[in-house]
Amino acid sequence: MEPLDLHRIRIEQAALPGWRDQGAAMLAAGPCWAAVRGGQVLALAGLVLHWRGRASCWCLIGADFPTTGWVWLTKQVRHRMGAAIRELGLHRVEAEALTGWAPGRRWLLLLGFEHEGAMRAYGHDGSSYDRWAKLAGSAIGARGAEGHSDG
Repeated sequence: MEPLDLHRIRIEQAALPGWRDQGAAMLAAGPCWAAVRGGQVLALAGLVLHWRGRASCWCLIGADFPTTGWVWLTKQVRHRMGAAIRELGLHRVEAEALTGWAPGRRWLLLLGFEHEGAMRAYGHDGSSYDRWAKLAGSAIGARGAEGHSDG
C-alpha cells in the first residue's frame, strides 16, 4: 500500500471526521494493506505497532465498497493479520468499535477477536467504544491466525 491510497479512498466525511489527519499516522505506524478494484481503493486496513508484541488494528471501508465483498475482505484481513502476528511476534492485537454498532461487533467476532470491555467517553465526541483483543496462542488467537472456522 502506498500513502497515495489514503487519498484515493472515498469515505463519507460525516461518518469519520478527521480521518485523513489520523490516516497518515496510521500508515506510518505499521504494516497496512489496500483492497483495490479497477484502480479504485475500496478499503484500507493495517496495524499500529505500539511496542514489541502489541498492536492495534484499524480498517477504513470506502463508501463504494460492495456489500458482496465482505466474505473476501474478511478472508484477506484474517490472512494478512495472521501473517503479521507471526512475522512480527505479536502476542496481542487490539481493536475498538463503537458501542452498540452491530456490524462492527459481528466483523470483529468473525476475525477472531474477543470482547474485553467498555471504554466510556472514549471517542473524540464523548461516545463510548468497546475494546476487543485477539491473543496469540489462545484458542481465539490461534484460530484467527490460521483461519477462523464458522462451523
